[in-house]
Amino acid sequence: MTDLKKLMIIEKFLKILIKEATKKNLIVKGIKETIKFIIRGYGYACILAKNCNKKQYKIAIKTLCWIYKVKIFIINDKKKLGRLCKILKRKKSTKHSFKIIPCSVCLILVT
Repeated sequence: MTDLKKLMIIEKFLKILIKEATKKNLIVKGIKETIKFIIRGYGYACILAKNCNKKQYKIAIKTLCWIYKVKIFIINDKKKLGRLCKILKRKKSTKHSFKIIPCSVCLILVT
């Protein structure tokens, strides 16, 4: 299998995983909340954006995931992660237009 096919399969898997977690309210978005829930032991899978704002954030999240044995997936773009997590900001002028807010990291919680 080529690398492109593997990436597409992983992206589809993550999309389904995030969608199901959102339905069951088992998703945490943002760095601070993710760190809190990983330390408490509620983490199942962590999705991290490659182009995170600060390098220290990525190192901290990767280290915590390794210590607490949380699965980690890396996505290329934080805007894509924001779209998957459905973090939207509606514009006041029109009802149907919206802006996608970038998300650096999200965490799927254990049931």
